[in-house]
Amino acid sequence: MLFFLVVLFPLFRGTFPAREEIQIAYAAGTRYQFVVARAMELVLLTGIVSIFTRGWGDISQGFWAILGLKVVGFAVMVGLQTWQRISMNRQLAPMLIAGGGGVLGEQQWRAIQYRMARVTWLNLAIGAAVVLLGLMLRGL
Repeated sequence: MLFFLVVLFPLFRGTFPAREEIQIAYAAGTRYQFVVARAMELVLLTGIVSIFTRGWGDISQGFWAILGLKVVGFAVMVGLQTWQRISMNRQLAPMLIAGGGGVLGEQQWRAIQYRMARVTWLNLAIGAAVVLLGLMLRGL
């Protein structure tokens, strides 16, 4: 997410014509969503393995509370990623088919960029919180 925000989003600030930016963003976004989905699956799998290797008898009440917060954060991230993917497909695909790149396409594209950046920043913040919660679990 940080790479997407620090490297790709600044690239789309008028560097190319809107049509080319839309094509690049759609291709990069598709790959980004794939990688993020696999990373989230890996985090979920390693978390489940961690719970089972810890043993049910050694789990404190605090552990379950923090784990619950972590699961809620993870679920919110999954929901945001899914919404962003659906939104990207719904908004960018017609612009690519219709030709995009005109004045209206440029304005739409900038609005889409802004929303995607906000959701990605939000996901990054939630992801950092989930990682910190995970580190807290080590001490419980």
